[in-house]
Amino acid sequence: MEKLPLYVETTKLGKRFKPLLTKVLNLVTGYKFERINVWDRLDKAIEILLYGDKSKEAYELSEACDKAMIDLGIEKYWVEAGYDNIDELLHGKLGPTP
Repeated sequence: MEKLPLYVETTKLGKRFKPLLTKVLNLVTGYKFERINVWDRLDKAIEILLYGDKSKEAYELSEACDKAMIDLGIEKYWVEAGYDNIDELLHGKLGPTP
């Protein structure tokens, strides 16, 4: 996991969201968040990554990832369907794998 911050900057999304991803990594590992209960830290990390209705950061990340997938050629319908079609997406049946 220590190499993730080094490689995240090699992508456009990674550069944009490195501070957010570093915060999530720190929450998971407890770095700089030692005083917070481990389960509360993990809940916050998940919230930041997945719950756009609770976290502005999650919303921005989700929107940017959706746009990136559409820009790569994945049909907007499939992107908007979210994880309902994840198997098809990962098997390349919906266009190039992101």
